[in-house]
Amino acid sequence: MFFLRKGKKKIKIVLFLLVVMIILFVSSSISVGAEKIKITVSIGSHGRFLLKDTIKAFESEYPNIKVEPLAISSVPNEAFQVYSTAFAAKDGSINILGLDPSWPAYMARAGWIEPLDNLLSQEDMEEVKRDFNKEALEINTIKGKLYAIPLYADALLFYYRKDLLNKCGFEPPQTWGDLEKQVTSILSAENDPNLSGYIYQAARIEGIVCNYVNFLSGTGGKILDENGKVLLESPESLEALRFMTYMMKKGITPSTIVTHNPHDDAIQFQNGQAIFMNNWPFAMGMFQKEGSPMKNKVGISRMPGKYGPAASCIGGVSLAINHYSKNKDAALKFVRFITNYEWNKQRAIRSSLLPARTMVYEDPEVLSANPSFNEIKKGAKYLTSRPKTEKYLEISYVLQLHLNQALLSIETPEEALHRAAEKIREILSE
Repeated sequence: MFFLRKGKKKIKIVLFLLVVMIILFVSSSISVGAEKIKITVSIGSHGRFLLKDTIKAFESEYPNIKVEPLAISSVPNEAFQVYSTAFAAKDGSINILGLDPSWPAYMARAGWIEPLDNLLSQEDMEEVKRDFNKEALEINTIKGKLYAIPLYADALLFYYRKDLLNKCGFEPPQTWGDLEKQVTSILSAENDPNLSGYIYQAARIEGIVCNYVNFLSGTGGKILDENGKVLLESPESLEALRFMTYMMKKGITPSTIVTHNPHDDAIQFQNGQAIFMNNWPFAMGMFQKEGSPMKNKVGISRMPGKYGPAASCIGGVSLAINHYSKNKDAALKFVRFITNYEWNKQRAIRSSLLPARTMVYEDPEVLSANPSFNEIKKGAKYLTSRPKTEKYLEISYVLQLHLNQALLSIETPEEALHRAAEKIREILSE
């Protein structure tokens, strides 16, 4: 009996230990399961509008994923330096990256960003190709693979002061000649030393290349042809840069533009200190805010060209997933969420950012909040782009230097484009 009782006692102890182990295992499993996956999303200031609201809604739907926003410059040159440093170290901590249209080809070639074909289902891929801006998708497609999904669309728009043009009886200028005439007349009539004629971004940043592309469209010129031949020394390319330098010499554009970025120009225009401006759609959101001195005084028109209306350089931000990220599936969930129809709509209504999904332009609430979208939609047929090449970033740095030098009168337009063309040919031949 003693041994029987002792055996029973041992069995109870073993059973107790087994129960404890099971409880510990289950608790551990629950703890592991409850641990949140953390992902970081990095987008420039324009694209960060409503980001907190979007993250809150996403985390409510996906409670096991924690999204950390990382602030980064909206100036492409500065943002790219941050990204390239991280990629050089094979750092996967920035899971989702906001890309300028000039980056996908370069980053794809470098192996920095993940092809989304590897992550998206066939159904999701078909939806992306059907519903998103075709020009943006083309920029994000490298050698047949999609590397990024557009967050919002962009175009370098031509803004004008409705109040000043109406005062002088002018319609928005269609040609460069119209532009010069109107600036000269309005500056004379206003006699305001703080008023500039025509401002755009001409600092040594990506913006100066975008603006040159706009002026090139006014002459029919291109930086590269479809076969990669450099066309910077063509009469059309030279004429575009000559007009840019001519406007500075004539006082149509102020000399200060050689240091300006988009935000600088938007503030100057909002303060009523310019008649015309090239800038991105975010600026209209600033002008239409309550209390803005420019509320309901700003219009948008097609870019004037040499002989008639020209095209606008396409911009925008797309979201890519870091190749070195350890949480690609969670990152993809957030990319799909923030680029869905509803959040495209909310950004359009509350910030004037152009929707990346084409059907959002038909939404009555969006059009009610942004009457200018009707004009923008018409202009969407007239878009031009920067060269799509894996070596675009090297090409851009060369152009930024020499275009800026020409506007500073350090180089003549002929010298600037000749030197740029020679260097770009070297880059393309490497």
